[in-house]
Amino acid sequence: MKKNNKIIIFINGWNEEINSEDVQLITNNVLALDYRNVSKEFYIFAIQHIYEVGKSVAAALDNMVENGINSKNIHIIGHSLGSELSGIIGRNMNYKIGRITGLDPAGPGYYILNTHLSTSDAEFVDVIHTDMSIFGLALKIGHVDFFPNYGHRPQPGCMLLNDDFCSHHRSYKFYAESVKNHNAFIGKCHSLNECNGIEYIPMGYVTPSNATGNYYLITNSMSPFGRVFFICFSADTMNMTDFTENVFLRLYNRNGSYIDKNIRNANQLLPYIQKDNNLIFYLTGYTYNIDSDNVKMITNAYLYNTQDNILALDYRDITNQTYLLSVIIINHLSTFIANVLNNLVNNGVNPEKIHLIGHSLGAQLAARIGRKTNFKIPRITALDPAGPLYYIFDSHITSSDAKFVDVIHTDMGFYGLGVKVGHVDFFPNYGHRPQPGCKIIGPILSTQDFCSHSRSFEYYAESVKNNNAFIAKCRRNCNGTLFIPMGYSTPSNARGNYNLLTNERSPYGRGLKGVINTS
Repeated sequence: MKKNNKIIIFINGWNEEINSEDVQLITNNVLALDYRNVSKEFYIFAIQHIYEVGKSVAAALDNMVENGINSKNIHIIGHSLGSELSGIIGRNMNYKIGRITGLDPAGPGYYILNTHLSTSDAEFVDVIHTDMSIFGLALKIGHVDFFPNYGHRPQPGCMLLNDDFCSHHRSYKFYAESVKNHNAFIGKCHSLNECNGIEYIPMGYVTPSNATGNYYLITNSMSPFGRVFFICFSADTMNMTDFTENVFLRLYNRNGSYIDKNIRNANQLLPYIQKDNNLIFYLTGYTYNIDSDNVKMITNAYLYNTQDNILALDYRDITNQTYLLSVIIINHLSTFIANVLNNLVNNGVNPEKIHLIGHSLGAQLAARIGRKTNFKIPRITALDPAGPLYYIFDSHITSSDAKFVDVIHTDMGFYGLGVKVGHVDFFPNYGHRPQPGCKIIGPILSTQDFCSHSRSFEYYAESVKNNNAFIAKCRRNCNGTLFIPMGYSTPSNARGNYNLLTNERSPYGRGLKGVINTS
């Protein structure tokens, strides 16, 4: 081993190996970690057992440093679970290592306890995101974070569903190419204030150690992937057609009928709205439409158990776009919906009786509507608000979007947002997958895969029928209120974080029995 040269340590991810050909052009000392007895385990066990592996490797590196290796010359490159293992190694060493490169760090299991790779694990941490929120972590965690093709699936040349690891694997393919061609990938800074005024830097092998901030670039769909071409994220530059043409509001009647009106003609619903009653506005999520089960479940619960007006938004032409485009368009759609609500209020609807309920992407849409109305929305209920892409710019729903924001988390860190965002946040079964009766994983975007994510609207619908079905116990910051109901009858003065347990099938509510062992 040449002690004056850098030491490069490659660590593969869960259930995979990095091809040695990818690193053959590196002239430094190159090591690879063989931990197949752990990386080939069931994922839940692997993420627990890598802590011991990390401590052992840290001790070995400490010994090397004590025998003449410069700790600043150590560079650990980890893919997926290997990135998280790299962080464990770094934080368990007695010496600060020079650099850790996280290649699409593993996301599942790493949102909840905040144990993921971070800037404190090495002198310099650079991260390349390619499959955020699916197999990759959807958080900015490095001194510098790169987002090729916006950092999420499908990466160019990959399918959204088939060849499921394709986008996740692009991270190490991009890095390997950067070793061969140092200027193959040039990223552009998202905000110069965050990037120390440096607008363009190379991504990968020669990323400068003083780099900070967030950088964007696009790639080719096949090797060579590098284009030496840069873009800066901007929704406003997109040439979009009139997406409101097929966006409708549906007002439900208690005789089983309904009235559909284009959002540009929403005032035509005014004669049918009972202005003295509450106005409930339900917004469904990504891939769903107004005929989906979740819409029927929520609207029927209100129709059969309350006298409230119930509206739902039909925006299937948007929710059936690619996820990135849907996220971009709803920001524009929210302006139209906010104007609809402004007009309803101007024509006699009591603004204090408006309640927006959104599931997944619909919760993020509700937040944007709340920011744009001429009045403060009294209540927004977020049912497992969408997580993917909502960590990056901190644009997710917050307690400032309405007078009262209550949130039900059921799939945190996967399809659901992995952060507390409301005046009150509920964590049934601790807020993450698998919810009782659901499997931990299924075919991507399948009903099985959405099971935990869907539990949020199932719980809420049941709470409309039975106001005391879900009694939650305070976890922290609850202003002295130990127990409150989750869902329809959550009091507007509720604050803090609450836990509860549910049954694995309907009826899900356990009443007071659900507060057992939740502290």
